[in-house]
Formats: sequence, C-alpha cells, structure tokens
Amino acid sequence: MNDWAKFDRKFCPCHGSGWAEVDLGIWKRCAIHWHGQTAPASESVIANNIFTQERDDNIRQEIRVSKLMIEELTLQLKQEQEHLLELQTELQENIPTITWNRNK
Repeated sequence: MNDWAKFDRKFCPCHGSGWAEVDLGIWKRCAIHWHGQTAPASESVIANNIFTQERDDNIRQEIRVSKLMIEELTLQLKQEQEHLLELQTELQENIPTITWNRNK
C-alpha cells in the first residue's frame, strides 16, 4: 500500500477516483480506491482520439461537398462557355444562332 492513500475519500489524494496526480502530469494508482479505473491520462488520449476522428469525418464531408460543388460549377461554366461561343459566332457572322432573352 502506498503511504499517501487514505481510506476516507475526502482525505485521499485520489478523492475516490482511484488515481492521484502525485506530480504534474504523473498519475499513480491509489492502493485503496483503484479498482481498474482508466487513468486520467488515458482518458485524455481517448478524448483526443474521438475529437480527431470527428474532425476528420467533418473534413471528409466538407471535401465531398466541395467536390460536388466543383462538378456543378464546372458544368455551369461549360454551358456559359458554349453560350459565349454562340454569341461571338452570331456577332462575327451576323447569323442568328441564339434566342434572345435566354432568361425568360
């Protein structure tokens, strides 16, 4: 049994959690209250891994949305380029090739 453990949770450095921070960032099991609980440092790593996974999932979703937007805009650009070519052809050759007021 370690010399700092106390039976009363209120006075034990682990406060009944099973782990006590004996030095900055150094955790030790309490000989009295530890019953297999995960170390606080491990919990921090697990929380960080969950955060990282959620962040990566969000980034992947943003990538999918961006790719779809690029596809849509590429199609729109192609259509506008075709329309521009029709206008230039009509202007140069004086031959009606388009219907005016295309937005109506």
